[in-house]
Amino acid sequence: MGFITGSRVYGTPREDSDLDLCVLVTKADFRKLLSRFTPEETTYIETSTDASFKIGSLNLIAFTDESKYDAWYKATQLCKLRGPVTREQAIAVIEAFEEGKEDAAFALLVEECHAGSDARPQNASHFKDERDVTNGEERDRPHSNQGT
Repeated sequence: MGFITGSRVYGTPREDSDLDLCVLVTKADFRKLLSRFTPEETTYIETSTDASFKIGSLNLIAFTDESKYDAWYKATQLCKLRGPVTREQAIAVIEAFEEGKEDAAFALLVEECHAGSDARPQNASHFKDERDVTNGEERDRPHSNQGT
């Protein structure tokens, strides 16, 4: 499972902006990723359950924790609706979702929305139906039922 996040989805990308791809992997596959990449290619290892790997202009963000993966997905969707948002705003929204504070994440961006914007959701419960609408077509939100 995976989705694209970062400035190419909700920000103002530059020509040289990388592509941020979030993926949910098993713990065994995560260990394989860690063993495959050099320290220079590994941009961060936050915990034993997630890390970011640089592959050319691709930033691969790997998660084994489904709740953290879901938090990043929800934050990405909220930022996309509000867009464009800065990196700092996106980080604050991601952190709020990771802490389970969906309404706080929503409030961080709603305060800055222009009055009359039809694109913004009415509240954080907008994301609880686990559906995504892309190009007018409804599709299931990417997630996994994997056992780890």
